[in-house]
Amino acid sequence: IKRNVSARAWFETYQTLFIILVVLSGGCYPSLNLVSANIFGFAILNTGLSRFELSGLSDIRVITTVVTENGPQLLVQIMYSFSVQSLTQNTILAFTTSIMSIVASVLNYFINKDKDGSVYDVFYYLEFKKKDLRAEEE
Repeated sequence: IKRNVSARAWFETYQTLFIILVVLSGGCYPSLNLVSANIFGFAILNTGLSRFELSGLSDIRVITTVVTENGPQLLVQIMYSFSVQSLTQNTILAFTTSIMSIVASVLNYFINKDKDGSVYDVFYYLEFKKKDLRAEEE
C-alpha cells in the first residue's frame, strides 16, 4: 500500500468508513476486500488495490482468523467441555470446524506465498484475431 498512490489517497479520504466496516464485520481483511471490490464503479468501493496487492496482505487474514477468532473460540470450547465435564456432539462439531478453519487459513497463507515469502504481479495479454474463412476455402 505504501507505493500505491491511489490506495493511500482512498484511505486518507475514507478512513472512517473503513474503521466502521472493520468494527461491524469483525475483521480487517473482509472489510478490505469489500472496499476493494469496485462494485458498480463507485469510488467509495475502489481502493485502487489490485488482487495481487490484496493477496500480499494475506498476513492480516491469517493473524485475524487464527489469533483473534478461532484461537479464542477453541479456548472457550475447551473451557466449556471442562465445565460440563463431557463432550457433546455440538462441542465436537464446533471444535472440529474451528481446527479445520485454522488449518485452511494457514495452508492458504503458505500456498499463496513463494519461497521468498513475497507475491509478484503477473500480467497476461490475450489477443483475439478473426479468421477469414472465405479466404481459406478458396
